[in-house]
Amino acid sequence: MTDVDTQSEDRHTLLVVDDDTDLLASYQKVLRRAGYGVLLAESGTEAFDLMRRHNPSIVLTDIRMPRMDGVTLLREITTNFPDTIVIIMTAFGTVARAVETMKEGAFDFLTKPFSADQLLEVVRRAEYRANVIRRNRDLHEDLGGLCDSDIIVGQSPAMRALFVHIRTAAQSNGSVLVLGESGTGKELVARAVHSNSSRKAGPFVALNCGALPDHLVESELFGHEKGAFTGAHESRPGLLTTANNGVFFLDEIGDLPLHLQSKLLRALEERRVRRVGGRTETEFDVRVISATNRNIDEMVN
Repeated sequence: MTDVDTQSEDRHTLLVVDDDTDLLASYQKVLRRAGYGVLLAESGTEAFDLMRRHNPSIVLTDIRMPRMDGVTLLREITTNFPDTIVIIMTAFGTVARAVETMKEGAFDFLTKPFSADQLLEVVRRAEYRANVIRRNRDLHEDLGGLCDSDIIVGQSPAMRALFVHIRTAAQSNGSVLVLGESGTGKELVARAVHSNSSRKAGPFVALNCGALPDHLVESELFGHEKGAFTGAHESRPGLLTTANNGVFFLDEIGDLPLHLQSKLLRALEERRVRRVGGRTETEFDVRVISATNRNIDEMVN
């Protein structure tokens, strides 16, 4: 059984699944009057086929159905359509099972029999959640993936402006300085620039300039040869060469010791580095992104 209504552009399509055709007709009538587009299915198998063809935003499904029950359908939906919101409909005797489905990804559940008002209330809450998901997806597409939830999330005006800055920086190959207080996510910004740039296939290598003693910072930057200093039991490449063809992130650049600043500048200008205790130079190609919570202008002046 398939029945598809046309909904207005600002409303979501709902899929209602129940093996009781009388109940399906009742749900459809209530939802139509509220302005929703409705898909109807009498089994989980039929419902999953409609999911593939129409991709509704919200699914209301009974638990007990032949062939594919509501719990199995829920699992299939959360696996294959993770943005879809699922509401479980259940008889009183299966309330405990319905509660368990919340742990498996269900948005909410309705206990039969329920009123039209109860149905519309839970659907409206699901619709609000679906709108949030839709806005985040649209923002993700508009900004080319910069608001990827694995990197940075947000849709406020300030965050939108930040995404624009990230996109602009990602399109160039120049050095970047990220300013901000501790804990504001400066490294996340650096990683977002890297992952959206032409160097995204290359490594992202980070160094906190204020977290190590001076002699270890030099060794981390440039590498060292075996025996170059006490404890140098083996040769090691520096992070500048490790980051070759990628991004080198200098966190808290304002804490880099003065005597290393000129050495680092020369290495970056010449694109060559010599390990501590070494005689030969190694070429490298990195993009530098730096970050600090200090006022660089005041420090320079």
